[in-house]
Amino acid sequence: MKSNALRKEEPAQPEQRRIRNCLKCNDKFESAWAGERVCRKCKGGSSWQSSGLDGISARSSGGRR
Repeated sequence: MKSNALRKEEPAQPEQRRIRNCLKCNDKFESAWAGERVCRKCKGGSSWQSSGLDGISARSSGGRR
């Protein structure tokens, strides 16, 4: 078996701007890259700017710590 047979093929072009749902408010927004999942409105809020964990810890039911 070839060593590259198990590798995931890379896309021809990296993912570009795309409409996504914000993980915080669920509104649709245009993200610049695949890792941008929170809209600018939510990033401007005080809970995002403080620790970033305030809104997450209340909804979380365990997970990694």
